[in-house]
Amino acid sequence: HRGVVGPVAARLAETWRKSAFVVAVEGDEGTGSARGWGSDNVSRLLAGSSECLVRYGGHGSAAGFTVRLDRLEDLRAALAGVYEERSEERPPQPDPSFHRIQAAEVMDAWRALGILDPFGPGNPEPRLGLEGLRARGSRVVHDRHLIWDVEMDGGQPLSVIAWDGLRRSLGPDALRPSCMVVGRLVPEQRPGATPFYLSVEAIF
Repeated sequence: HRGVVGPVAARLAETWRKSAFVVAVEGDEGTGSARGWGSDNVSRLLAGSSECLVRYGGHGSAAGFTVRLDRLEDLRAALAGVYEERSEERPPQPDPSFHRIQAAEVMDAWRALGILDPFGPGNPEPRLGLEGLRARGSRVVHDRHLIWDVEMDGGQPLSVIAWDGLRRSLGPDALRPSCMVVGRLVPEQRPGATPFYLSVEAIF
């Protein structure tokens, strides 16, 4: 359904660590949403494929677009071609800076992010470095992803998720109170859960 293409694109970009373009087809047109990853500017990528589109708009990190069904394959091929051209290039390096906080400050950080949002060009989303996280349990999902269950101050649960963690040489015992966990707080879609989870970029 076109009402969920945005959240689906955001989750795909987070999971695969690549920009994601998702289209919901209705009749002879598709309603699309794009979410950027790394240094990609999805609005600029769509502009480069504008001949395939009915309309588009947005900014570097998020954009919406409409595509005729008979041009959908052309759009896919054009966007895939951009990544093929970059295959020989050195991948963009993440900004090494992050904001160091203690586990007890996670809720305050989440409230602060709500004030700073929306993020985009000129207002990048902060990366956090958390210390003192104590895992109560862990599990592996789809033989790839690692999820740790952490209890915050006051007993509220927090999911700490390393997408493709096993492929990034992380293990269930990687999360220890003495470690620094670098990542981002991401809105949680499950009803009744803590309103966010920690998406892990690195543990050291």
